[in-house]
Amino acid sequence: MIDPAMSSSVTHSVHGGAAPLWRPHASESEHPAMSKAGSEAARILKLEEKVAYQDKIISELNDVVVALNRSMDGFYKRLEAVERTIQAELAAREQPNEKPPHY
Repeated sequence: MIDPAMSSSVTHSVHGGAAPLWRPHASESEHPAMSKAGSEAARILKLEEKVAYQDKIISELNDVVVALNRSMDGFYKRLEAVERTIQAELAAREQPNEKPPHY
């Protein structure tokens, strides 16, 4: 369902700033002269608004996915650095498996 607040901005972006031809709460009783062709035009306009709104949402979600992917790359690099540091510390602490000199 289209958010009524979004419908006017979407209509302006879809139709180049022209006044919206369809109002979200208009009923056919308000427009008795609305013909079948007018009804179909309103239906098409409504579908175009939905598509424009969905395109906007998809674009925003794509931006979020890209940002999360960049963050994950940074986290992987930091994790690898921590692993290298831990391995270096453990290697320095390892003692040879020799008998102590006092045996």
